[in-house]
Amino acid sequence: MRTFLRTLLLTSAGLGLTLIPFTSAGATPGGNSEPVDAVGQFTVNSLCSFPVTIDAHVVGKQTTVATGQGAIVRTHLVETDIFSANGNTATGSYPFNIKVTVDENGNIVKASQTGIIVRIPLPTGGVFQVSGQADSLAAQTDYISVPTHGVTKGLDELCTYLGS
Repeated sequence: MRTFLRTLLLTSAGLGLTLIPFTSAGATPGGNSEPVDAVGQFTVNSLCSFPVTIDAHVVGKQTTVATGQGAIVRTHLVETDIFSANGNTATGSYPFNIKVTVDENGNIVKASQTGIIVRIPLPTGGVFQVSGQADSLAAQTDYISVPTHGVTKGLDELCTYLGS
């Protein structure tokens, strides 16, 4: 899922789902756990030299814990994506984690994704995969194709396949 949408999702705007339903005052000391199940579609313009449409479905669990100075929200998700462009599609499913730190005013001050940030097997036999850790707030593009720490593989192959 693109960086900005994941961040919006975490701030309750993207996909119409509130992933941070509790301010620090509403989060219990032991933590609140909530199921997550959301779908969305968006277009990414910074991945390939042409627009790529991504249909995403995330399922998982979010836990919010009060810190006394805000809250920490940890979300474990399994995402299934369908990447499409120019009549071509590729589908992948992968687990990842999101950690968000919220200050006492409800502002997101840190947000990162870890694990397999995206994994899309290609019909050509290759795999587009981004894995490691990505700072969601520092991302300068609408899609993380290069993590802050980690590796990217198969991006050229993905774009070649989707562009054909």
